[in-house]
Amino acid sequence: MLPHERGLSAAPLAPTIENCFAPLPNEEMTAEVVISNRNAAHSFPPEVRDLYEAWVEFEAIDASGKTIYRSGFLKPDGLLDESAHVYRQVILDEQARPITRHQIWLTNIKAYDNAIPPGRSDIARFRFRMPESHQPVTLRARVNYRRFNQEYTDYVLARQKRQLTLPVVRMAEAVIAIAAHDHQLMPAKHATVRHSQTEIPQWKRWNDYGIGLLEQAQHSQAAEAFHQAATLNPSDPNLPVNQAIAEMRTEKFSQVREQWHRAESLLDAA
Repeated sequence: MLPHERGLSAAPLAPTIENCFAPLPNEEMTAEVVISNRNAAHSFPPEVRDLYEAWVEFEAIDASGKTIYRSGFLKPDGLLDESAHVYRQVILDEQARPITRHQIWLTNIKAYDNAIPPGRSDIARFRFRMPESHQPVTLRARVNYRRFNQEYTDYVLARQKRQLTLPVVRMAEAVIAIAAHDHQLMPAKHATVRHSQTEIPQWKRWNDYGIGLLEQAQHSQAAEAFHQAATLNPSDPNLPVNQAIAEMRTEKFSQVREQWHRAESLLDAA
């Protein structure tokens, strides 16, 4: 998904996308990365999220190889970029200090807890500006996982007087290049795409996007995404049910009293 400042959007992004668009030089863009938890019977990451480290890495690279935007990178000391979109738990002690070494007996309250339940989706958003030239920009999104956060690792290794670099596991990756000069999206050269976008049906991608929007309480946008999914796959009764759920939640938080009737017709159709 790639909305930008003129109110236009291209979604979902793929090398074979048909609804191409032409971003302007120096235009501000927002990339929406949909992360889905598929084929797992537990959340991602699972419990013990105060110890695990999972995050979204995003880069925008111009034609010369210069990084014009990045988030979710590892710093020279191995610590994660503070601006990263993370899946983790932050627990605090009685002095409101973060507990980073898994001393759960000191826990007073949970300050933050972000995970993707099984079968659900999340949306991470990254805003960047296109170069002033018409050269293409390569977008790369990765979901990374590390068994322990770096602060805990450093603490343990210091006590044992050992050195060790924990591997970062790349759970998924997607790469695409966009350009303004030829009004099209272009596959990134020499890009290794794990869990290729083209292997996922378009209706499924719209449905995952709708789930992510629903989880973030963007109910009317979720209803539209589920509608797109149902249009592409009219034989699946779950898709109008999803749209009906989004319509009913829109009704709950709006002054418009039409969503219940829309939901009723959608459930009848399902």
